[in-house]
Amino acid sequence: MDDVLAQVADGHAARRNTHQAGCPHCQAALAEYDRLWAPVREVAGAAVHPPESPLQAALRRIRGTVHNPTYGVLADDDGQTRIAARVVVVTAREAAQDVPGVRVALSRLRLPGSGSVGQENAVRVGMAGQSTAIVLTVAATYGTDLYELAERIRIAVDEQVRAVTGLEPVAITIAIDDVFAAHSDIALPD
Repeated sequence: MDDVLAQVADGHAARRNTHQAGCPHCQAALAEYDRLWAPVREVAGAAVHPPESPLQAALRRIRGTVHNPTYGVLADDDGQTRIAARVVVVTAREAAQDVPGVRVALSRLRLPGSGSVGQENAVRVGMAGQSTAIVLTVAATYGTDLYELAERIRIAVDEQVRAVTGLEPVAITIAIDDVFAAHSDIALPD
């Protein structure tokens, strides 16, 4: 039977040797094996498209994430959610503003290549896919431990950005640009 199956697999079921030509068992086996082997021949004749290599898939995703640095992208089987950089800016500013010791968190959006206006007083955001990097400028209350304040701001901003946007803050840089006395009557910007 192994010889008969090999004969069918090689595509020679119709070529019968002298024994097969006179043997009803071999004729039945050749016909049955040929019928059962037909789906294998059909699949074997179909064009095979190899799957995308892991490297190709990674490069395709990387190219897509850096295509638009003003949006973060969360993708799943149902589609994509694009989140604008300005949403991260507002979320970061609001989270920082709620940290005790922060007098003002400045929120003028500045994206890469947008010029030098307001660079020192801005929340700067970098976006790539699900990752975001944030530079936040704040003014603190005089007498506050500034290093510890920066750590509390980082924790608050990280938690809030993740909760609100679903994006992952990969770097949060805090720039403490000024300090104000606790009893100061200075009007603070909104």
